[in-house]
Amino acid sequence: MPEVTVSVQNLANTIKKLNKKQIEELSILISDQSKELSSRRNDVLENKVKTLKRDEVFDV
Repeated sequence: MPEVTVSVQNLANTIKKLNKKQIEELSILISDQSKELSSRRNDVLENKVKTLKRDEVFDV
């Protein structure tokens, strides 16, 4: 993996500009759940699992 150098100040400024949803996503990505979520995402992208449609989830 290539090495990337980023200043703490630059990183902090970037995080400050994130909206609430982006901050929540970042929080999940750097948490212990990231591997499981990444695996689930890959399963969906590779059509290994069928996703539910909105009406199936909410039984409308």
